[in-house]
Amino acid sequence: LDRARFIEDIHFLKTFDEHIRKRLPQNFSTILEVGVGNWTYAFALATFFQHYNGQASIVGIDNDSFYVEEAKASVQDRNVKGIEATLGDIRYWSGKHDVVINICPNLTSDENILNSRRLTPAKDFFYNIWKSVSEEGLFVMGLGYTSASETDALGVLAPFFKNIVSNRNPYLTDKSTYPMEFLITAKPKLPTELTQS
Repeated sequence: LDRARFIEDIHFLKTFDEHIRKRLPQNFSTILEVGVGNWTYAFALATFFQHYNGQASIVGIDNDSFYVEEAKASVQDRNVKGIEATLGDIRYWSGKHDVVINICPNLTSDENILNSRRLTPAKDFFYNIWKSVSEEGLFVMGLGYTSASETDALGVLAPFFKNIVSNRNPYLTDKSTYPMEFLITAKPKLPTELTQS
C-alpha cells in the first residue's frame, strides 16, 4: 500500500464528503471527469460516488492518449471498479451528466486555460463543460497550489454557473502529494440565464 496515496485519498474523501455530498443532485447516476491526467483521484472518486449510489457510472476523459493509458493503468493497478477512462475532448463530448468534475492542479502553466492571455479558450472550455452538466446537475472544480487563483477561477465560471461555492481544503498540508487547495462547486445556469450574462 502506498501510504502517501492512501492518506491523500482519505483527505480527498473527507473534503468531498463535507463539501459535495450535500450538493449532489437527487438520484444522480452519471459522473464525468474532464482531463483525467494520470487519474490520481480515481480510487477516491469511485469510493465517494459509489458510496451514495452503488450503480453510479463514472467516466474520465482526456484528449491525450498518453494520459488515458496512464489513467487506465492507475485504475487497474489499484483495482478500482465501476470507473472508465477513455479518449475524449470536452469540445466534442455529447451527452449530459449529473456531475461533471475538473480537477486541475497545473492551471498556471503557460498553456493553462485560465491564463489571461488565453481568455477565449477558457470561455470555450467552460462553455463546453456547462453543456455537459444536466440542468439540475453539479459542476465540481478542484484547484491546487499551482492552479490559477481562486478569484480567476470564480470569474471564469460566473458566465455559465450560479450558486458558486468555494471551500478551502482543511486537510491540505505541506506533505500533500497532490494538493487540492480549493474545492469549488456550482450549478449550471439555464440557457435563458446565459444570454443575460
